Amino acid sequence: MKSTCYILALATLGLLYGCGGDDKSPTVTNDVGQPTFSPTSTTGASGETSTGSTLANTGNPAAIYASPQGSDKATGTKAAPLATLSAAIAMASVKGLGEIILEDGVYYQSKPVYITPASSGLYIHADSGAHPVISGSRVLTGLNWQPYKGNIVMTNVGGATFDQLFANDAQQVLARYPNYQAAAPGVVFNGSTSQSAIQARAAMWAPSSQGYGYLHSMLNAKWADQHQIVYGVGSNGKLSMSAPVGNNRLSQGTDTSTEYVEGVLDELDAPGEWYLDTIKGVLYFYPPTGMDLSKTRFEGTTTESLIRLVGTEQNPVQNVRIDGLVFTKGNYTFMKTTEPLLRSDWTIYRNGAVFLEGTKDVRIANNVFHDLGSNAIFVSGYNRGTTIDTNELYNIGASAIAFVGRQDAVRAVANSSVPAPASYGAAPNYANLDMTPGPKTNNYPSGSIATDNLIHDIGLKEKQVAGVEISMASKITVDHNSIYNTPRAGINIGDGTWGGHVIQYNDVFNTVLETGDHGAFNAWGRDRYWSPNLNDMRAEMQSHPTIWNLDAVDTTVIQFNRFRCDRGWDIDFDDGTSNYLVQNNVLLGTTQAQANNDLSGGLKFREGFNRIGKNNIILNRPFYPQVWFVNSGDVFTNNITMGAHNPAILSYFGKLVDQNLFMTAADLKASQNLDPGAWDIHSAVGNPKFTDPASGNYDVPSDSPAVTQIGFVSFDTTHFGVTNAALKARTATPAFPVLDYSGTSAQTSDRTTLAIGMTVESIATVAQQSSLGLPTVSGVQVDSVQAGSLAASSGLQANDAIVGAGTTTIATVADLSNEINQANGASLALRVYRNQAPMTIMLKTK
Repeated sequence: MKSTCYILALATLGLLYGCGGDDKSPTVTNDVGQPTFSPTSTTGASGETSTGSTLANTGNPAAIYASPQGSDKATGTKAAPLATLSAAIAMASVKGLGEIILEDGVYYQSKPVYITPASSGLYIHADSGAHPVISGSRVLTGLNWQPYKGNIVMTNVGGATFDQLFANDAQQVLARYPNYQAAAPGVVFNGSTSQSAIQARAAMWAPSSQGYGYLHSMLNAKWADQHQIVYGVGSNGKLSMSAPVGNNRLSQGTDTSTEYVEGVLDELDAPGEWYLDTIKGVLYFYPPTGMDLSKTRFEGTTTESLIRLVGTEQNPVQNVRIDGLVFTKGNYTFMKTTEPLLRSDWTIYRNGAVFLEGTKDVRIANNVFHDLGSNAIFVSGYNRGTTIDTNELYNIGASAIAFVGRQDAVRAVANSSVPAPASYGAAPNYANLDMTPGPKTNNYPSGSIATDNLIHDIGLKEKQVAGVEISMASKITVDHNSIYNTPRAGINIGDGTWGGHVIQYNDVFNTVLETGDHGAFNAWGRDRYWSPNLNDMRAEMQSHPTIWNLDAVDTTVIQFNRFRCDRGWDIDFDDGTSNYLVQNNVLLGTTQAQANNDLSGGLKFREGFNRIGKNNIILNRPFYPQVWFVNSGDVFTNNITMGAHNPAILSYFGKLVDQNLFMTAADLKASQNLDPGAWDIHSAVGNPKFTDPASGNYDVPSDSPAVTQIGFVSFDTTHFGVTNAALKARTATPAFPVLDYSGTSAQTSDRTTLAIGMTVESIATVAQQSSLGLPTVSGVQVDSVQAGSLAASSGLQANDAIVGAGTTTIATVADLSNEINQANGASLALRVYRNQAPMTIMLKTK
């Protein structure tokens, strides 16, 4: 419920931002006492300084001016400005002028403004000392507040409809159960409860002809969330709802212990909550203590998008710059997130407050994006040379910045007759696989950059989001950004198409705060070659060992970043991720006191090809190799690691794992034993002698054993994230972990061989849970099955995960042994996960 007009003093461009205004031009207030700003000088789209905008009296005769106090019938001069941005764009096109200067005030929009190829070369910016605000809202006028019941008041709003309400720029809370809680460690959805508790409340709701709002739920395994419309309550007491949307892995099932419902009048019971009866046109509101309703400005959202730059590959919008504006308030879009991003876990809604498609050389710079219901900036389909720099983006309902191509650029995912997208479970028809490398069309972003942006407090409504999302794109640079307070990844690359990205000098922390089994940096690679059936995929890769490179054409480089994940891995290379160079990164990890469930952090390489991890600093956590292919080409060398390698489903051992520094001899020995005579035979043990770890300085001196014994090359470990002075002054920094030099090799296993002919062990770590695709850290992993045994004839396989027998939950090997013994020779209906999908197997016990 924050509301802030954040200000960027842009040293390199000489910009100073401020907030101000009068009764006709309400300001975006700052409720946390931070400084406020406005541009005083700007640089044009082609690089030259605009002097006309500083002419206080006459203005720039080659520019169009607009002001909320102007008129769209005016001439567009500084003395007679237009009233709207849309009118200014139209006049600039007619007159052939390339500059639009926005004066102070709020520009309310009920629909997006379009910039077409006819407006190429346009430069839109704030006037000197002005702070123009583009708002997707309308002021609610003629309000006549009357008592409703208790502390609740009501007023007629006519035909106004909106899904967010702001009071003096502070966002209010749609009536919900359970009530809103401030963000804090362990708090999901700003407060959640069980579906059974919600159904008990629903039994007391009064009938409503417009339904009961929305139910938001977490998925099992905490793989983000889903959303449903609540139509009513059935005679059985259960909620009647729409099909869920918002995730590409809905088959994982719902975590019914983590839900909330919003948009219910009978749940309006806390200060700041509201409810809109769209049929009666009545707004109900519980005013916070001390609010004077007669002096409060109320706004309701009107549109999900504010500016759309739309052209085509053949006729693109070119050389447009948008500079020094504030973009705020806009409708939610969570119920529209139905487009799957290939076979990643994501579904998206292809829109944003600023939306680009069919553009070249567009720059979005020095702006503030806040309190938006959808994505902030969405770069869709064909775009070349997009620059997004020196912006602050916060309080965003979905993702901050997304570079997402169109699926017609992707060659067949499953087989030649099934075009993209395909579901996660679709297996390729390898016999008919399209063997042409690279994209099919040019309908994707390429050669673009997001740099020096401050991104925080995002995913307020949707949880499958990122500070920067990349999917179906090529050669995107993500550089010097500070990203924190996210429910899922800070940076996510959804697929291997088509690589060549550079991720560098970013500071990414406080991530995966509300979900799990993910990374501060996360990537998938479920590309053409990838199948959910591990055995089929391994066999095919032996016959066609280079098909992983069909989509992951160019190497993606991750270097000089600082990452920290709260529920997962600092860097998580998930299913199929291939063709990466990971070097010179600091992976902060967590200590027990900081962890929200299991210890988090480290570097994970799940199955994939050609991943090189070298010269990284991995604090408190180890390296996690999982499910590797034969001849994968994977390399892990010259790294400082504070734990023994922690494998899962590892039968093959990559190209090189050696010359790493461990903290203890036991950790080194445990790692060597994974592949005796090959892994870590030239690795060493010693204290790396970090310069000042308590303050986050992990530089190593020249006499460190990391340098002298394993060839580690020291790099600067203190400068990450934004470089702009004003943004840097406003940016948070991560908590630095208390280092644990005792290692991790003391971890034990209860691995046992059962009489029915299989070797099993309890699932006790997040690494095991993730590798097997399980909802929780619980169950029994099958390590091997003896040929001709009862287990084999029943159909059990290595790498199966047993989570239940009949109605009994199987959490440990002891649970499974007990159920087998109690069966007395009868068959057991085992609930099993295989290839991350649930199934039932009848186990013969005699």
